[in-house]
Amino acid sequence: VRRRLVLSALRLAVSNRYPLNTQCSRPSLRRFTHGGVLIDPTKEIERVAGIKFKRDGVLIDPAKEVDRLVGILSVLPSKLLHPPSLVANQITALLMHLAMHPRKDSGPLASCIMDAMRANQSSGVPLTVQMYHLAIECWIKSEVDGGIDPAYGLLSALLLSNEGKEFMQPGMDPKDIDRVNSSLALFVHTLLGQSDARGDTEKEDLAKAISLVERILQLHNDINCGLVPNITSTNAILNVLSHVGDEKSADQASSLLAHVVQLHLNHSTGDIEPNTTSFAIVIHFLAKIGQVEEAEELLHRMLQLHDDGIISAKPDIFCYNSILDGLSKSNRPNASQDAENMLRTMESIGGDLSPDTVSYTSCIHAYARRRLPRRAEYMLRRMIWAYEDGDERVRPDATSFGAVANAWASSGGKEGVEKVEALVELQEELYREGSVPNMAPNVILYNALANAWAHTKTKASGDNAFRVLKTMKAQGVKPNTTTINTILKGLARSNDGKRAVIKADNIMEDTRSGKLPVSLNIISFNAYLDCLGRNGAPNACQRVTETLVRMKEVGILPNRITFNTAMNLLAKSKDSGSGKMAARILNTMEASDDPSIQPNERSYAACINAVARSSQPERAQVAYEIYQRMGKPTTQAINGVLSACSFLPKGKRQDAVRIAIELIDDLKQRSEVSPDHITFSTMLKVIGTSMPPSKEREEMVRSVFQECCEEGLLSDLVVRNLKKAVLQSVFRELIPPENGEGNNIRSEWRRNV
Repeated sequence: VRRRLVLSALRLAVSNRYPLNTQCSRPSLRRFTHGGVLIDPTKEIERVAGIKFKRDGVLIDPAKEVDRLVGILSVLPSKLLHPPSLVANQITALLMHLAMHPRKDSGPLASCIMDAMRANQSSGVPLTVQMYHLAIECWIKSEVDGGIDPAYGLLSALLLSNEGKEFMQPGMDPKDIDRVNSSLALFVHTLLGQSDARGDTEKEDLAKAISLVERILQLHNDINCGLVPNITSTNAILNVLSHVGDEKSADQASSLLAHVVQLHLNHSTGDIEPNTTSFAIVIHFLAKIGQVEEAEELLHRMLQLHDDGIISAKPDIFCYNSILDGLSKSNRPNASQDAENMLRTMESIGGDLSPDTVSYTSCIHAYARRRLPRRAEYMLRRMIWAYEDGDERVRPDATSFGAVANAWASSGGKEGVEKVEALVELQEELYREGSVPNMAPNVILYNALANAWAHTKTKASGDNAFRVLKTMKAQGVKPNTTTINTILKGLARSNDGKRAVIKADNIMEDTRSGKLPVSLNIISFNAYLDCLGRNGAPNACQRVTETLVRMKEVGILPNRITFNTAMNLLAKSKDSGSGKMAARILNTMEASDDPSIQPNERSYAACINAVARSSQPERAQVAYEIYQRMGKPTTQAINGVLSACSFLPKGKRQDAVRIAIELIDDLKQRSEVSPDHITFSTMLKVIGTSMPPSKEREEMVRSVFQECCEEGLLSDLVVRNLKKAVLQSVFRELIPPENGEGNNIRSEWRRNV
């Protein structure tokens, strides 16, 4: 009746051709008639929307009705004026009204009644599945913040508590089965819908859904339970499992779908027949977690069931696109070719399964991921040709252009830059012609161009990547965080020294002042520190401190890469306090409970190098102590400690030799780490700078030289330090003139250099 009233008012408004909020003042306009009385349509809609609960033909405020029923429940069964069955019917009618005409207090009012019934079980008024179902619906439809929690409590009481077991007996009313399944589906879709709207799935929300799903699966497998699934609840369960996103949940989803198919075969009822959504959820889930082969098998199973007439559902384009997306991220050898073959299959089927933009873009990503930019560009050209031939489903967009451009950018070299520039020109041409909508210059393609220049790794790469930023401003394209990160990486790889540092400083200052309105992330700060380190920025200690302070100001926590990069910057600096600052950073990392901050082998090696290159007199001892704290020493760390032992003040040289000897002895006992030519060269440097000329020094040099030749690591650097560590006569004895120097040294002595 309410729907008919609303439709009548709407029809009148349309026929009168005036907005609903316009008053009907002109007599010529037809008016809405209700009970023989002319009524303004706007007022009628307001009246219908405000309908109150009606009992015995009398309009009653639902809140007052709740108070009345709660009062009755508190005195039953002593009062015989209110038969329990009549009270139960009145409660059901009120809950139904609250569910059908939701208000902000529908949920609290429903819970008030349910709590009163549970607290007065001796009243004789039976709790029913329908009451639970309506109360859950009241909370969800009331749209109150946090309303999902009381709904979860009611659904848990229905499925998990002892009182709920009474409803799940064999021979359960089919209507109650539908109500339980509908309650589960409504709760799950609302819960996951809220999470998706926020852009994440909170662990607590997911835990609630999982607990209900596990209980439902137990009840389905219990022969003494009358609850059976329908396709609505099945899809809700599959949706929950797909949000969990692990292999165990994937197995459960596949098993449940197979179970439902078998139930349909056994009962041949439409209520349990899996539909396209059922298969699509599982196919997408399997492909998303990398089980592409299983997803393909399920697609073929679905086709077979449909062809055999067992199910009416057949794959839709979402099923095919899910597998294409999985293939684009798969590591199997022929994944890109398999993706193109599936695309051709979709083209041959045609109709609703004709490939769309998503299909082609997935194929492009498949080729791009395998560094096959030519094939990726060919797929893009096919998209453009198909669209120009009138196929609106395959309109190329920024994502498809960007995927091809990034594939060429990652290929490196001059050709990669030329290809990306050609793609930029093609996009601009399509935009000018207007043949493809939404093809205005965009940040994705310019980021790819900056990335292409960054991969050239020449001195000009930084300048050219930086020039892309100016081009974007001229074109009215706003740069984003990826733009800044890419340019900073390009400047780092350019090794352009002071010029690269100045440009990086300008970018960071512009983002701070707002001249360049881009938010930075952890990658931005790491790339900036890396640029400073590779290009020999001065005042390293001050720069590291300022960068860490700014990160704290913008709420970004440093990670292991941040600290490692900072210590590498300090290692290449000439600041007097760089070694001590690196040691403090390492201490901070070791004291942290955060696994993303705790030091690794690179951390210790970077700190050792910073200490070794500092001017502190006790650097050899400090570096050796840091080395001893390493869980797994590396060749780089060993070389750093040896470097710290060279060129020490006179009072520290004896300790340096002792440390170097202990280090080499420790190295010989370890099978997991081997010396390189730097190790032998630095050891010779330590001997030559820390020991006075003597027989002992000569013997040590001979020992190191012999071991170096045995390892096949006699490089030019080793030869130069050997010449400095011994007399000319000894050097000629170790390397006779007939063996020559440089590239003419005996090949077996330098076989592993």
